[in-house]
Amino acid sequence: MNQGKSRQTALAMLGFVVRKQPSWLYRMTQHPLMKELLKVLKQEDDLVLMMSALMNLLVLLPMVPVYIAPYLPDLFEIFSRVAAWRYTSIKVLPEVQQVHVQVGLYAFFHRLYGMFPCNFLSYLRVHYSENNRENHAVFTHTIKPMLTTVKMHPMLVTQTRDYEKTATRWKRMELHDIIVESSRYSLDANESTKEDDLQPPNRPPGWMNDVDSYSLKSQSESGGDVNSILDTFWTPSRKCELNSPTPVSNE
Repeated sequence: MNQGKSRQTALAMLGFVVRKQPSWLYRMTQHPLMKELLKVLKQEDDLVLMMSALMNLLVLLPMVPVYIAPYLPDLFEIFSRVAAWRYTSIKVLPEVQQVHVQVGLYAFFHRLYGMFPCNFLSYLRVHYSENNRENHAVFTHTIKPMLTTVKMHPMLVTQTRDYEKTATRWKRMELHDIIVESSRYSLDANESTKEDDLQPPNRPPGWMNDVDSYSLKSQSESGGDVNSILDTFWTPSRKCELNSPTPVSNE
C-alpha cells in the first residue's frame, strides 16, 4: 500500500474482497497485507484513509476471530491511537467528519468488548490507570463515556484472557452469531440484541393453518403472489437483517 491515491484504491479493493467473504479470507491474516493494514491504522493521519482501513478491520474481525487473536495487542494499540487522535483533533474537524470518527471509534470499541472482553479490559486497566496521567485525559473525555454504553460481559466472570483467543470459543459460531453476540451487551437500543428480540412475535392459535398448502394453491390460482404469503413467516434472520449466502456451485 503506497501513499496517495494508490493506497486509497488498495483499501477500497480490500473492502470489496472482505465483504465478499471468500472461503480463503482467513489466509489474509497470514499475509503481509494484514500488517500493512495495521500499519495504516497506526501511522496514517489522513482521515479518509484511516476510516477506510478501520471499516475494513471492523468487517474482518468477526469473520476470522481465531486468526485475529494474535493481533490483539495491535488492535488495542490502534484503538488507543484513534481515541487519542479523536481527543486532540475533534475540534478542528468539520461536523460531518467528527461524526465519522465518533461512529468508527464507537463501533470498534463495541466489537473489541463484545469479542474479547477480558483482554480488552485488561489492556484498558493498564494503559489508562490513574498512575498513567498522560492518558488520563483521553480516558475521561473519550473512553469512559463509551464504557457507560455497555453492560457487564459474563465472560469477565466465567472465562480468562487465554480462553478468549482459543478456537474452542468460536467453534460452533457463524458470522451472524458473533455479530449478534457482540451487540448483545450494548445498552444502546439501536445496537443491542436481546434474547426477547429473537423470539417470534405472538400469533393467535392456529395461525399456521392460514398459510397451508390450500391457501398457497388458492393464492396461486387467483393470480396472487405466493411470496407475499411466505413473507409473513418470521425467522430470526429477519430480525437481525441477515441473508443466507448465495450457494456456491460445485462445477
